[in-house]
Amino acid sequence: MNKVDLLQKLFESRSALTNLIIHTSPQPGDADGAQALADLIHKREQVTHAIQDVIAAEVKASTDDVAKAVAQLAELNKQLQNLANSIQNAKTGIAITAQVLNVIAQVVGAIM
Repeated sequence: MNKVDLLQKLFESRSALTNLIIHTSPQPGDADGAQALADLIHKREQVTHAIQDVIAAEVKASTDDVAKAVAQLAELNKQLQNLANSIQNAKTGIAITAQVLNVIAQVVGAIM
């Protein structure tokens, strides 16, 4: 496992988020739903920044640490991909993405 594997999982995360964003539409006048969608878009942008951080980083983490992070990201991506397109699931997507970003923050710290 290496940086390319991490990047592949992050791109999968971003793709799943993009799909959820495209297919989730709050009802007119649903301020909570509109906010959830805006928050989901913000999380996708944070994943984009994490991708940039990983690209710029030098790998110093052990192969085992990277493999563990890749496995965690794979599981979180499955959860993201299994979400139906609804506002409630957008909120779940936000929570899952926070976990994705946490995994990367731990590994990027070890990579840099």
